[in-house]
Amino acid sequence: MLVYYRSQHDNQSWLAALTAVMDTCALILVGVEDVHPLQARMTFAMARQVVVEIARSFRISPSRYTGGDRLPHDEYTRMVAILLEAGIRWNDSAIVEETLAALRATYEPLLDGLASALLLPLPAWIARHDAADHWRRGHRGLIASRLIEELSSRSDTEAHPDVARGRMAQRLRSRLRRGR
Repeated sequence: MLVYYRSQHDNQSWLAALTAVMDTCALILVGVEDVHPLQARMTFAMARQVVVEIARSFRISPSRYTGGDRLPHDEYTRMVAILLEAGIRWNDSAIVEETLAALRATYEPLLDGLASALLLPLPAWIARHDAADHWRRGHRGLIASRLIEELSSRSDTEAHPDVARGRMAQRLRSRLRRGR
């Protein structure tokens, strides 16, 4: 099984990626407004089943969280502020934090058990400002970075977005051929 796979970067792992996906689904399910939760619910259910089966296959028990809470109240409050600043509508109901904690309790102990057994750290809920951005380096990293920047800066009011994307794709193919 590929469960023992190690990334060439010490701060990246398949377990961290799976954790981030599950955390995102949990946020959508409990507090993000204006997003239909069907995809998050289905993704969460499938990802949780994967975690359960991997843990069962390797006889790994859920941890008792000796390392502490991944999302204490002060970090939760900071995360909500970041989401609101990014323009995400958040349900500020009094029970949302409690509901999120209950949902997290269905998967975090298993993830933590896997992390302990495999010696892979779990990611924090909020990335550090000095976190390495490995995807921008390496093979075609600059091109990927430019593509992401162009896609995120394009105007949503363009009359013909498909035409604009086509021109952008042509520019990127041209850059690839030139090796820049």
